[in-house]
Amino acid sequence: MIHVASHLPGLCAVGFALAAGLLAAETPAPTDLPALDTVLARYVEAIGGQARIEKLSSRVIEGEVEMSLVPGTFALRVLAKAPDRQLSVITIPGFGEMQEGYDGTNAWVKNPMVGVADRPAVELPKVRRDAQFHRELQYRKIFPDLAVKSVDRSGPEPLVVTESRPDPKSLERFYFSQTSGLLVRQDSEFEGQTGRVAATATYEDYREVNGGVRLPHAIRITARSAEGIEMNLKLTVKEVKHNVSLDDATFRKPAS
Repeated sequence: MIHVASHLPGLCAVGFALAAGLLAAETPAPTDLPALDTVLARYVEAIGGQARIEKLSSRVIEGEVEMSLVPGTFALRVLAKAPDRQLSVITIPGFGEMQEGYDGTNAWVKNPMVGVADRPAVELPKVRRDAQFHRELQYRKIFPDLAVKSVDRSGPEPLVVTESRPDPKSLERFYFSQTSGLLVRQDSEFEGQTGRVAATATYEDYREVNGGVRLPHAIRITARSAEGIEMNLKLTVKEVKHNVSLDDATFRKPAS
């Protein structure tokens, strides 16, 4: 997953002074920033409310994915179960299935290239955080140092930017719409198998689904590895079912 960096052109001294003045006028002082608890509460309400979220214990998503490194559109299935189990399966015709699973303790992959293998230990903290089923209700617990840093007014709508360093080698930024309260973007930096990975995910097309909660139906991910390899993904959700019976064994590492 990845990251898009932007660079401002060079300015003369007068231009820098003018820009600084304009930014100071447009950017709220720290005391004017919304409180974190208010931002998180608005998000929970925007997606359906705490009572509805707490009634959900599992989720099955059917959709499709497009990947820049592998041309084509492929079937995607994501299974999740509280508190922290997850399995994703991408089916590529003529190649096979690419599986990634987490059973609450162990993370693993299975695909025709490597067979079955454990995810590197360095990746586990990020996998564990992302697998939390009720993450919307647990931001304070999962990201103890999460704080509101700014309000980004550079785009079509103002975004409240929150930031956390959940461990010494990771950084997470969450961008919440000041208009709708919804999470619209997440920037992540974390350790991968071959070094640091930078990723950006954007969440679009929120719709109410089974269970009365709203989920994004279009997710775009850009990721850049430490070697500079970039990958783009587009995930499209077709169907969502909640409270489906899922055996814990579904998420365990296969024997082969």
